[in-house]
Amino acid sequence: MSLFANLPPWAVVALAWLTSSTVLAITSAFLGGVTTIMARLVLQKMRPQEVMVISFVVMMSVLLILSPHFYVYKPSLESALVIVALCLIDTVANLLLFKAHANAEPGVSSPLLALTPFFTFLFGWVLMGDRPDIPSAALSFAIVMVLILLSIDLSRWRQISGTVILPALLSGVLFGLSAIPAKHLLSTMDAINAPTLYMFRSAYIALFSLIFLDLKLSGVTQKEFRLILVRSLLVIAQWLCFYLALQKGEAGITVTLANLTPVFVFILAPFFLKERTIFKTLLARDRFRWSSPKKIAESSANDF
Repeated sequence: MSLFANLPPWAVVALAWLTSSTVLAITSAFLGGVTTIMARLVLQKMRPQEVMVISFVVMMSVLLILSPHFYVYKPSLESALVIVALCLIDTVANLLLFKAHANAEPGVSSPLLALTPFFTFLFGWVLMGDRPDIPSAALSFAIVMVLILLSIDLSRWRQISGTVILPALLSGVLFGLSAIPAKHLLSTMDAINAPTLYMFRSAYIALFSLIFLDLKLSGVTQKEFRLILVRSLLVIAQWLCFYLALQKGEAGITVTLANLTPVFVFILAPFFLKERTIFKTLLARDRFRWSSPKKIAESSANDF
């Protein structure tokens, strides 16, 4: 507190802005775009289950090491049950997400995840009685629809199988649902802080995955492990930003802003994955001609 008290006024204003729910949610979306690209690179060589388990074991280990500096949890039966439910939901959601990214370009699977805020509004209304106000719902609806319309190439949908659409869509439903118990733990119950909640989440998902998934990790190379390690650290930062934003702001708006990830995926994918850009604005269509894309399978992991 004394450190913040000695800051000049402009620094206090800047710090308040940087830690606002809006900035934190958008930062989470940007980090989500980066981790989506990195996941696609890793999944060219490894199975989704393997990447998922290694990632969460790494995240759990890092957070456990750092936990003496941030650990805050007020144990109770209710909070324990909510944490377990949250972790079960997120375990299935993450597995579905990895499968969706493995079966398609991120530019195909990520836009479907933009539907997540709809489910957050719905589950918040049904489960917590948190009826969204019209301006917030309208803003979220507008953002989601713009994302979908600008990102999805309708000419390719006939070639997209249910193995891509169903996992991505169900993942969006489950992530939308999991935001509700997270908000309840962080704000309503005030039982836990953001890094402790994510540490528990990582530990539970890693444990469930090790128990229930068929894993063969002997073929993981050092290069792949390094990429997973870096990605795992970015995922920690992504979810901490999201949980902090969720704690401070309204659930529906926070989830909407945090799901701007497809915007950053479409910006980054052409550079790192050589995936075609499919924003369909009139300006782009009239002034630029995108070169024919190379297949993702032909892109080299040496891009990183």
